Amino acid sequence: MFKLYQAAWDDILKTVFNLSRVTIDENEGLRSRIATLQELSATNVPAPIILCVINGDEKIFSSFAAGHKGGISAADSLTQQICNYLLPEGFQNCREIWFWTTVFFNRRTLLDKLATNNVCSTEQFDNFIAGFSGRSRRFSFIDVGNSNDAEPRMRDYVVTHTQLPQTVRVFLAG
Repeated sequence: MFKLYQAAWDDILKTVFNLSRVTIDENEGLRSRIATLQELSATNVPAPIILCVINGDEKIFSSFAAGHKGGISAADSLTQQICNYLLPEGFQNCREIWFWTTVFFNRRTLLDKLATNNVCSTEQFDNFIAGFSGRSRRFSFIDVGNSNDAEPRMRDYVVTHTQLPQTVRVFLAG
């Protein structure tokens, strides 16, 4: 009878030993993965985000007539002005900052306004938007359609992006 208990006890000990070995191996693997992830997170610290949100129905750029070049110039000028504003606040290198610039506008209404005032043609307007948006993949125009809901969309956009811990400043225009 003693041999029967001894055999059962040996089987239980062998099973516990095997389980502990598997657990130790898995823990070592997890520690290795954690170390790798910590290294990656240390080298991939997200850049600070500067959010610039513009109501394009209220704030109109002055260089629409210059078309594509005007859009590039407007994007560069806006970026430089924001960078100059941030320098005294401790942002020494604007290349390490992600500028997210989004213009919300009603295309039809804005085009009518620009045409009525002889500011630019539809082609110049489209080229301006292409130049501005093409300057950075984080620069964009969003047509809100025929409704007047640019402000609610802007508000939702700002609320969403300010939830991100890397968003450090928000500029609003319009």
